[in-house]
Amino acid sequence: MQWFKDLRIGTKLVIAFMLLMSLNIMLGAFMVIELNKITKQSDDVASTQIPGIVAISSLSEAFGSYRRGELLAVLSD
Repeated sequence: MQWFKDLRIGTKLVIAFMLLMSLNIMLGAFMVIELNKITKQSDDVASTQIPGIVAISSLSEAFGSYRRGELLAVLSD
């Protein structure tokens, strides 16, 4: 490590700056990759799972209407 101690302060600052810039670039690339994964998963939810949930909800609503009708028919007798 003596060679590092012998460097001028300006050179040490440039090395530190370059190290930080490379870490920022790697972090940015990691973030882009992870955001693409999240985007794919949200597209899957929006295109596949939400329509099924809406269909089940409308089916539940239809059964609820049927049950109300049956209850009214039973109570009116």
